[in-house]
Amino acid sequence: MPIICGVHSQKDQINLLGCERFAKDTNQKLVNFYSIDKWGKEKDPSIRKKSKGKSKVIHKSSEIDFDTQREIWKVHHGGTENFAGKLPLCIGMPVMLRNNDATELCITKGQEGFVVGWQSSTADHGKHVLDTLFVELQNPPKLVQIPSLPDNVVPIVKNTKTIQCVFPSDLKESIERQQVWVLPNFAMTAHAAQGKTRPYNVVHLNSCFSHMAYYSSLSRSATAAGTVIIQGFDNKMITRGCSGYLRQEFRELELLDDITRMRYEGSLPEHIKQDDVRSSMIKKFQQWKGTAYVPSKTDAALKWTNSDPLVSLDLVEDSPWHMVDKNSKNKSVSTVTSCIPAKGSISCSSKKHMIETGVYKQPVNMHFVPAKGSQAVTSQLKRKCQESCKEHISKKNKIAVDNMDNSVNSLIGPHWDSNNWSCAYDSLFVILYNIWAESPVIWTTRFQSIQNTYLLTLVEGFHMMHQDESISFENARDNVRAKLHAKYPTEFPTGQLGTSAVNLSMELLKPIGSVAYSQVVCLNCQHEGPKVNDKLNYVIHVDSSISDSTSNCMQQIGVRVRNKCPNCNLQLMQQIQYTTLPNLLVLEYSTSNIVTSHEIWVKVNDELKALHLRGIVYYGGYHFTSRFISECGTAWYHDGITTGGVLHRDRDIKSILDVDMRRCAGKDLIFAIYAPK
Repeated sequence: MPIICGVHSQKDQINLLGCERFAKDTNQKLVNFYSIDKWGKEKDPSIRKKSKGKSKVIHKSSEIDFDTQREIWKVHHGGTENFAGKLPLCIGMPVMLRNNDATELCITKGQEGFVVGWQSSTADHGKHVLDTLFVELQNPPKLVQIPSLPDNVVPIVKNTKTIQCVFPSDLKESIERQQVWVLPNFAMTAHAAQGKTRPYNVVHLNSCFSHMAYYSSLSRSATAAGTVIIQGFDNKMITRGCSGYLRQEFRELELLDDITRMRYEGSLPEHIKQDDVRSSMIKKFQQWKGTAYVPSKTDAALKWTNSDPLVSLDLVEDSPWHMVDKNSKNKSVSTVTSCIPAKGSISCSSKKHMIETGVYKQPVNMHFVPAKGSQAVTSQLKRKCQESCKEHISKKNKIAVDNMDNSVNSLIGPHWDSNNWSCAYDSLFVILYNIWAESPVIWTTRFQSIQNTYLLTLVEGFHMMHQDESISFENARDNVRAKLHAKYPTEFPTGQLGTSAVNLSMELLKPIGSVAYSQVVCLNCQHEGPKVNDKLNYVIHVDSSISDSTSNCMQQIGVRVRNKCPNCNLQLMQQIQYTTLPNLLVLEYSTSNIVTSHEIWVKVNDELKALHLRGIVYYGGYHFTSRFISECGTAWYHDGITTGGVLHRDRDIKSILDVDMRRCAGKDLIFAIYAPK
């Protein structure tokens, strides 16, 4: 019975192990069938208007050299739109059809079956290639009879399709692939399992990241007794209540259901009955009944009260419609759209302009009702931050957002959450993510070495973002945030309350056990005392009285002690060193007049080792922003409000004066992040 899991990467790995185990248990040898690939063509957005459907050739030749082809075959099925490059098969193996080849013959996407035979050949690359795969359908909706074949046995022939291949490095290439469109069926995603009823339902809920995925997985069971849950799972995923957005949707549906009932019974006023737009109909109904009115059949979990109200929605005008004459000679698109933007939003053209100029602000008056315990974004403090964002960027200190190169979108960050303020998380996580993305394998190991639960959760979220397009940066951020809030609700609140980015970094980089030791030494005669564990960790608060560079500060970590040296009778110094080189080090010096060094030297077991500047977090106007420093020394600016999900390129840090390093876009430096290369 296939295991239902949440992500493609896990599904692919289970299928790989399942193929090997099935062949071993049945005393067979797996036969690998390979695809025939060519470089595909990609749509070029810049020429769509000139020639509809025209494609852009990005390779000089469509032929793929064999070394590259082998790397393409290594990509897991989830990275090739589930169109297998390498397909391991043997007789009797369970498979799932992945395309609607012939619905009248039950050859449909998601249909399960078993391999009963195949016809194959050898391609030019010397590998086995499937021409036709014969599959016995498992419990098809009707009996399938094809001449010369047993009942319910159908032929699946080789198809050609252009797919996007996503490599582990996140490189994306268009591939024209020929292959039989089936997959091993030892595991499937919750999405692929929809519509199935299974007498024995094996699920792995730990890889499901929403209550909807939990529902899709568990509701496939025919009986509770036939449900098998592998490993543990987070019960809060289905017990903590739905999000404010989803609850608002359900509440509005309750009102619409009541409106439908009254319309049928003839008790609905005529001025409401004549309206055919959802938002205005609900608005008029609330004006008639009052915002406190709750339909009698509303579920208790959805009922609204004075303490948890259903806020009256603003009236939204519908957009005017007009017919477009396809034969019109003038096919240019007017820059003035006939669309009427919703209240609180901005037009597409003006939004594009504001993003390009770096002063785009997240719309404040959005049409949603925040979750219980939070409020609409009306706080003067945060709104002032948004409204004065451009004003804060002085001519002297701003990072030339208008002149930034926005053409490079490989660096990403999270959007600011206006309902649950997230700028503290955004400013730190965007630096950690883009450090990690430069070399995921190396940095996953380095982050894991810190052995911090919250950091590990964040890294898992980074992996999920790469493996599953439905997982966003915001999902990864909010997953960590939820765990922090559950344990420290005061320090890490939800709603429109601030969080300290310094406290967040301390919690995220808190190691298990000691990572440093202290030792009393005499700088005159080199006398040394015993080594003892020290409380120093990976977040260091620099003394405000120090006026030097971050590099010199690190070499001077230690305090003078009252004891005298037993040899020369001079004052002793307690020096502190790390046992191993920190993979991340945060220096907090917001109130100090310290020069930000591009490189610092840390003492590790009496050796000086280098760490390099990788990010700076800024604060001002009740809002956090950040700069990420790439490995080659280029600074990138991120603000969850103004830049959203992308980073804007600044310049090489060697050309940035320290005064401009300490202040960015009207905000002051809070802490700097250093890391090894």
